[in-house]
Amino acid sequence: MFFWSFLICFMHNKKYIKPMNETVTYAIFGNNSNITAAIIGAFGALLGAIIALLGVLVNAWITKKSESERRRSEEKRWYADHYLDRKIDSIINLHSSLMDWYFSIQFYGNYPPSTLKEFKDQVNPKSDAYLRSLANVSIYLDQAEYSKLTEVLGAFRQASRLFG
Repeated sequence: MFFWSFLICFMHNKKYIKPMNETVTYAIFGNNSNITAAIIGAFGALLGAIIALLGVLVNAWITKKSESERRRSEEKRWYADHYLDRKIDSIINLHSSLMDWYFSIQFYGNYPPSTLKEFKDQVNPKSDAYLRSLANVSIYLDQAEYSKLTEVLGAFRQASRLFG
């Protein structure tokens, strides 16, 4: 930008470029047209620098805003993934403990244990595992789902008492 201002001043001094309006320049700056050209060139350079600075500031603001939105979106996605992973793991654990308990009750229903102690040693730990899994998954369930799973707990406990 400075180069072009200098070139305009140089060419004006050598009379390659005729002043825009000699009456206006004479009224403002007097008869010294060299000063006029220098001031016009400096003003052009200053205006160009201001425009470039504004462009840089606007670009920095837009970049910062888009980066902030991208970071916020990634953060939400990370929390959602983390939440869903924990929820799925808890539900899988609940299902596996429920099925383990179910199969142990079914096994001892078909093949009665030789002693009550054997039955309690084999079935009661499974009910405790289901209860722990139910407690872990309860934060992800609504009231209706939780009440259904506690009904399952009650039914399995009754079935365990029948065999034991």
